[in-house]
Amino acid sequence: MLGVSEGFVSLVKTKERSLTLDHIELMADKLRVPLGAFLLAVTEPPRRKRGTARLFELSAQIMQRADAVQEAILRQPTGGSRG
Repeated sequence: MLGVSEGFVSLVKTKERSLTLDHIELMADKLRVPLGAFLLAVTEPPRRKRGTARLFELSAQIMQRADAVQEAILRQPTGGSRG
């Protein structure tokens, strides 16, 4: 799916290497999940402290709106004139 070696995956698992943003975007694309939704799913802490809960909620709203904007842009017809 990502075009990386088993050795690289092993290094990521042991935290000797990290996935790049390109890898994360590719995973979200292959899974057909908007990037923001993907990031929210993999980063949501199991338990949130009161102070960080609001920050996470606001971040989620921003990412969901960004996903909606990206989807709207991608749905627009290409070519032709605007006007």
